[in-house]
Amino acid sequence: MSVRDQLVQLAELGLTDQNIKELQNKQKQLSQKAKETQLKTQVLLDEGKVLEAKNNELVAQKRKLDSDLQTEKANLRKWEARAEKIRGDREYTALISEIGSLKKNIFHIENKTLEVMQEQEDLEKKWNDVKKSSSKLQKRLEEEWALVKDDLAQIENQISDCAGARLKLTEKVPAVLLKRYEQIASKRAGLGVALVKNEVCQACSRMIPPELFLRVAKCEILEQCPSCQRILVTEEMSYVAVVHES
Repeated sequence: MSVRDQLVQLAELGLTDQNIKELQNKQKQLSQKAKETQLKTQVLLDEGKVLEAKNNELVAQKRKLDSDLQTEKANLRKWEARAEKIRGDREYTALISEIGSLKKNIFHIENKTLEVMQEQEDLEKKWNDVKKSSSKLQKRLEEEWALVKDDLAQIENQISDCAGARLKLTEKVPAVLLKRYEQIASKRAGLGVALVKNEVCQACSRMIPPELFLRVAKCEILEQCPSCQRILVTEEMSYVAVVHES
């Protein structure tokens, strides 16, 4: 295989890789807005889960407070009943002290219960706001995905077609040359070749020496851009590659 044929194949491979890259960028741009909405929706859903867990904690806390309140009130009734029957000053004083402590506990529990109920009420308002917001975002997400779904499917098919075409191209390129191309492409944004025009590398916009440009034009040897290290191809080679691709 002549150097010219190798360069044409590399130009075609580079063109295919460029097409794939452009399609992937378009795919990313199309889905970006929907993905941003999806992320916002997920944030709200996660917040809703946190609020739900907090609400469950408050429900359990109130249930315990109600139980403690009933227990303390039952004890209060018991001690008050005993106080009515006691005549001794010392024992009566002790009972009154115990009754006072129970009333303080009951007062504390009732206040704490009110605080929990207020917290539950505030939490419920916030939870309802989150559910409304997430519902609106979910609807918007569905609308945004519906708008780009067909375009994304078409792009996915085009990427698949390009990937198939690329595989066939790599089977034609000599293994050593393909390895060299892939190594360069891996370090240069996925593109291993560059068009040289008017002694300027179109990939990095750097001038190349005139003698190097002449060697590339004559297809004497595979040459790389001194700046970006991509394999250089001419407009004529790129044109042939486009004709082959089409």
